[in-house]
Amino acid sequence: MTANELADELIKIINPVGYKVHVTVVGAVDGCDIEFGKMYDPPPPLNLRHMDALGKLFGTEDVTVNGYSVEGCETCDFGSDYGYTINIRQVTNHTDAINELVKRQTIYGDRR
Repeated sequence: MTANELADELIKIINPVGYKVHVTVVGAVDGCDIEFGKMYDPPPPLNLRHMDALGKLFGTEDVTVNGYSVEGCETCDFGSDYGYTINIRQVTNHTDAINELVKRQTIYGDRR
């Protein structure tokens, strides 16, 4: 699977409805971290179905999710960002494609 194909599959899993979100892939020892967020409002929720699909895609059962929030401007909320960091470890599938996505970092959307 190419990096572009992996990015497309990843987006289908975590953002199937097409909300305006950003997705960033960061390298980690034996895996990667996927940041999935949205400015101003929380992104769509992630559930067990999403985690299972990600585990199958990356060939692992070691998938955890942590929420994050970044406060924006006090009066207009500009710069706020809410979302999840998905930690994927013990990856066995698509490691070359993951490394390519890590080089790109933001693979979907932007932070504007």
